[in-house]
This record gives sequence, structure tokens and C-alpha cells, in this order.
Amino acid sequence: MDDLKKYTKKSGNRYFVMRHGEAKSNVGKLFNSKLENSHKHPLTETGREQVLYSAQRLKEENFEVIYNAADLEDFNVSAEKFNKYTIFYSGVLYGSRAVDKLIAAAEYISNDMQIVIAGMGPAAEVESFKKLIAKQAGKVKFLGLLPPEKIYSMSQGANLLFVGVDTSETRKFNLPLKVFNYMAAGRPILATGSEGGDLDLFLKNNKCGEILYSNEPKEIAKAMVRLKNDKQLSITLGRNGRRAAEKEFNTDMQTRKLEKVYETVLRK
Repeated sequence: MDDLKKYTKKSGNRYFVMRHGEAKSNVGKLFNSKLENSHKHPLTETGREQVLYSAQRLKEENFEVIYNAADLEDFNVSAEKFNKYTIFYSGVLYGSRAVDKLIAAAEYISNDMQIVIAGMGPAAEVESFKKLIAKQAGKVKFLGLLPPEKIYSMSQGANLLFVGVDTSETRKFNLPLKVFNYMAAGRPILATGSEGGDLDLFLKNNKCGEILYSNEPKEIAKAMVRLKNDKQLSITLGRNGRRAAEKEFNTDMQTRKLEKVYETVLRK
């Protein structure tokens, strides 16, 4: 039990309830899901009770989902100019984000394409990624940590934006913040993740990107090439994402939704 507590602190259990219990489309899945935390250790009994209780409440009550969102004003910058078809990834560099798989995919793309990666992560993982990049004959560029305005500029200038989520069951409810920024950039999104997970449903509902249910580098590369060759589809996905960001998934709209929730609660 002491070992379990080390991996499933109360804060971790609450995080599971709040973050993974927030998506309306996944309430049923949560209620029937395998109750483990991100370290793949079973939750403590207290945590298990919290998850089941929250899931039951979500099934019975109406609730409002407040999403992460992009600040559209951040994207009032000039788009970066690239001299090749560019796949861009920005964010924390973890293996669970499929960064290593993205790098490995470079082996299967042509020389008129490149993968550009910006961000930082644990030193050991970053070093391992750099070693992988060194084997890719100049098809992958690692830029390290960049200022936000540079990220926004590159996101708008790239041809395709990548977001990777581990396809394991424990990551099924992840919906990374970068998705909303990518949408605001108006570029098509290529993702990896679990079938029926939050990322999968979100991209399909907003028709702003494509998702692979595999982290295999060859499959990632095939999808990159296909989207490169289908210019009209890429344009449509990018426009759909930007339209959804302007209509709903921006900080102004999500702030208003949250204010309405507060007002409703205070009136009771």
C-alpha cells in the first residue's frame, strides 16, 4: 500500500477525476475504464471511489466543459518562411508525445520535406532525441526553446502541424493545449492517439486534422506524404481549424463560458 500511495498521491487522484472526467463524450468510458494512473499503477481505494463517484455524478447532471484555448491575438504575427514542405512540432519533448516516432519518420520522407522541432524536456530525453536527429541526414531540425512569438510565426508558416499522444489506454483522455494553438494558426493537424479518445473525437468533430491510431514511424511518414500531396484537403483542414478557433476555442469565448457558470452558481 505504501508503494501505491507513492504513485497515487491524493493530488494525482483528484487530477484524474477533474481532468479525465471533464469530457462529456467520455463519461461512459470513464465509468467503465480501467482505473490506473499515468504510471500504470492501480489507484488507491480512495482514488477509485473518487473516480467512480465523479463518473456517476457526470452521468446524472448537466455540466459545462471549459476548454483550453488559444489567444487569437498571439497569431497576429508574420508567418515564418520555409524553403521546404515543413512539418512542425512545438512543445514538451517526451517520448509519450511520440517525438521519437516523429523523428524516426524522417527516414521515410523525401528530401524536399523537413521536420522542425521546437521545445525542451528532460535532459536525458532531449539528448536521446538529438542522437536520433543526427541519423536523419538533415531532414530534422531541432531548434530548442523558442520565444512564444517565434512559435506562433512558425506554426503559421509550416505546412503541417504534429501532435503526438501515446496510444495507450491511460492517455485516451488527453487533449493537449497545442491543438488549440495549431487550430488558431490555420494549418492542418496530424496527430497520433487512441481511437475514440478525446483527441480523436475533437479533431473529427471540428474536421481540422487527421489522426493515426498508431505511433509507427512509417505510418506517420505515409500520412505526411499524403497530406503534402493533397493540397485541397490540407487547406480545408486548416481553414476548419481556424474557423473553430474563431467561433469557440479562443480565450475570450471560453472565459465568457466560465463567467456564465460562476453567475449561474452565484444566483442559486
